[in-house]
Amino acid sequence: ANVIGSNGGADACIFNELGVPPSVLAVGYEKAHSLNEFIRISSLVRSTALLIEVLHQATSFQYE
Repeated sequence: ANVIGSNGGADACIFNELGVPPSVLAVGYEKAHSLNEFIRISSLVRSTALLIEVLHQATSFQYE
């Protein structure tokens, strides 16, 4: 995966300041934070599949 800055902000900053490690999942939008921001349907579908898998893994995680 490519890491690309978008000059935007996220609520994750608040969690980080409180000592809670955050995670941010981007949805594949293009021209972020501009009047021409958009997302391709294929990116939205892939992001949805990723989120479902993350939630599946989180709910089946066993603490030892």
